[in-house]
Amino acid sequence: MKEKNQVNVIIPVHELNTITEELFKKSLQSVETQQVKPDKCLIVHTPKVKTKIEEVLKELKFDNNEFYQLIENNTDKTDFCSQINLGVEKSDSEYFSILELDDEYSKIFFKNVKEHITAYPEITVFLPIIVEV
Repeated sequence: MKEKNQVNVIIPVHELNTITEELFKKSLQSVETQQVKPDKCLIVHTPKVKTKIEEVLKELKFDNNEFYQLIENNTDKTDFCSQINLGVEKSDSEYFSILELDDEYSKIFFKNVKEHITAYPEITVFLPIIVEV
């Protein structure tokens, strides 16, 4: 079993089409392959994409309801910031990380986060270097 971290991942999803669905799968796989796994992956979504997200999780065999949690945003505010705010509100870990559905984590991201939290417990923000390809 992989070691866990005190961080939740928040992925806001307001739309899935053929292009964004493939990107979403890659982002989920990047969470799944971590050396040190986060506590939970909170997928904040609108009602219109819930079924598609469930299909993606099933296809990838990521149906672990304790780790992947779907949070439905039933309000009329479904913009990026509102999705993030709802995810933060529902997060029960001390820290959280926002993963856009078209981004990926390196395999050692949460290992580095854990080491940073251990080394610098007084610091509450960890800003990683982004690699664009």
